[in-house]
Amino acid sequence: MNLTRRVFTSAFALAIRTAWERCLTLVSTLVVARLLVPSDLGKAAIVLSITGIAMTLIDAGLTTSLVRQPDDPTRAQLRAATRLQVGLGVSMVVLAAATALVVPQLAPLVVLSSIKLPVRASTLPIRVGLQRVLDFRGLAFADGVGQLTQAVVAIALVVVDRGPGALVGGDLAGALASSAVVALWLRRTAPLAHDDGVPVAARAMVREAAPFQGFSLLVALRDLATAGFVSLLVGTRELGLLQFAYRVLSPVFVVFQSVAALAVPVGARALQRDDGARAQVRSGFLVTGTITAIVLATVAAPAPWIVPTLFGRRWHDAVPAVAAIALALVIAGPVNSLGVGLLVAARRVGVAAAAVAGCTAWFMVSMAALLPLGGVAAGALAWVGMAAIESTIVVVACRRILGLSLGRATTLPVGVFAAAYLAGHGVGDLVASGGSSGWAAPAIAAAIVAAIVSLGLAAIVALRPFQTLWHAARRPVTPEPQIPVGVPA
Repeated sequence: MNLTRRVFTSAFALAIRTAWERCLTLVSTLVVARLLVPSDLGKAAIVLSITGIAMTLIDAGLTTSLVRQPDDPTRAQLRAATRLQVGLGVSMVVLAAATALVVPQLAPLVVLSSIKLPVRASTLPIRVGLQRVLDFRGLAFADGVGQLTQAVVAIALVVVDRGPGALVGGDLAGALASSAVVALWLRRTAPLAHDDGVPVAARAMVREAAPFQGFSLLVALRDLATAGFVSLLVGTRELGLLQFAYRVLSPVFVVFQSVAALAVPVGARALQRDDGARAQVRSGFLVTGTITAIVLATVAAPAPWIVPTLFGRRWHDAVPAVAAIALALVIAGPVNSLGVGLLVAARRVGVAAAAVAGCTAWFMVSMAALLPLGGVAAGALAWVGMAAIESTIVVVACRRILGLSLGRATTLPVGVFAAAYLAGHGVGDLVASGGSSGWAAPAIAAAIVAAIVSLGLAAIVALRPFQTLWHAARRPVTPEPQIPVGVPA
């Protein structure tokens, strides 16, 4: 098959899914933020981080291991992996329920959120089969249904109960809806696993998948550790403000989630080629980073006028963090989604794990050192430093281990974002200081200027790589010659 074409179609489907998801997230955040206080958002973030770790433990690295293995998984392998994951998911629900009897503060919310764990685990064979053939269209649709359900339920619950339970309940409803679509509809389109009659031991599969689980667990622990550290150091209010700034920038995840979902299966296929598909990977990396810079500059530049007006004055203190977190996402977003995926596909998870662990420690130390600047400012600046260090480690690792040079593709989008953001923000300030009443004029001016500048610079640095990928995707696939039966080869 034409791998580049399959990547394009899957990436387009995932981008549509993620755009839908982020629009719903933005709308639900707009409603929820007006009814909740920042500490509620911080508590919900802690609960969802806990269940994120539980989901990683349940996955046991089996999904990544089955997706990247050279041969198609057998029916026995998929059955053993599913039984193990479902059993672990049920155990997590029971453990959370027992904990709720002892720690009644956040534990009931953890019990509610953990119900999704065994349900999602039951769809493992379908998700693995579709990922291996790079067919993400159905999975994108399932996620879109889940996100719509999550937004609707969260808004409905927050009207009834103004607390973190609304966000947790919405997340659970979305996960159940997405799993239902996968189980009931995508089952018909997933490739069927073959049965070679060889029994499979779950212990052997877990041993093979252990490196991948260790890395995924480390990433989940980082999210929980940083959230808990910020909460203990400066309180749940500042944590909520930082999480809010992160959510405001949600449109960029149209790019990140699409690339991250494709990174491991595409990397596994690319690394099988003699040249490692280095030219295509470098082009894709640069295009991804440039699109990230365009989206973030357009969203971050008008934030000083949009956030207080649309979301309320209580979120005004999050405005300074928007630009800093946007810069961090431009620096490390493509690295985390594509660069780390390539290392995982090459089974070099130790390097990626070292980068995550070291950067988490750096975040905590640097935030504590910057605390005199204020909790939100310290967290935002520490986030930028963490992104720069992690990006450097992964870029160097890809160069030395895979022979893949990503330094230029990482730094050019940073320049595009910086120039576009400064231009847009500067024009917005000029419009606001020129006697314009209201917030709409400076916000619109800042967004338009940032978009124009970023698109102009993007055409200079990324147009040719995009054209190269596009031509490769349109290249016809030459069928292999068929040898007639009975004729010697």
